[in-house]
Amino acid sequence: MNQSSNLNNPDNPDMQNITDIKKLTDQIKTKAQGINFNLNNHQIQQLVNYLQLMQKWNKAYNLTAITDADKIIEYHFIDCLQICNQLKSYKNILDVGTGAGLPGIIIAIASSNNISNNPDHSVEKIKPKIKPKISLLDKNGKKVKFLKQVCHQIGLNNTECIHSRVEVLANKLEK
Repeated sequence: MNQSSNLNNPDNPDMQNITDIKKLTDQIKTKAQGINFNLNNHQIQQLVNYLQLMQKWNKAYNLTAITDADKIIEYHFIDCLQICNQLKSYKNILDVGTGAGLPGIIIAIASSNNISNNPDHSVEKIKPKIKPKISLLDKNGKKVKFLKQVCHQIGLNNTECIHSRVEVLANKLEK
């Protein structure tokens, strides 16, 4: 059997994965638009990749109690996107006790958006935009290892993953 006919077989795991990715992509886009937040294709792909990594690593690292993809999108991704417009003027954001990277990873992904998030979905003239530095702080070394892997794999260059307690970090900053 040739490879192209194998991809047309709905029982093929590769075909199911393509279908799942398409479903996740459409769901993220639709739900984000439902809260008047526009995401470009690259950002949606980053979110899909993040979701897949979260599900994969959650089995060993206990990142989140929510493991169903639909619920992760609704209760983690969309909830986090709702605060992004309130944070767009900040240069530095510290996500204390970030755990699985929520909301920090979502904020980092959303902050690269060049599309207006106005309800009328109009595109603004592209102007220089503040791209905040997102610091992800957690005391759990396994979770910080996960965060570093996520940032590397999905290409987030505006993040810093810190393994520390907030009190220890505060003492370092005071000195």
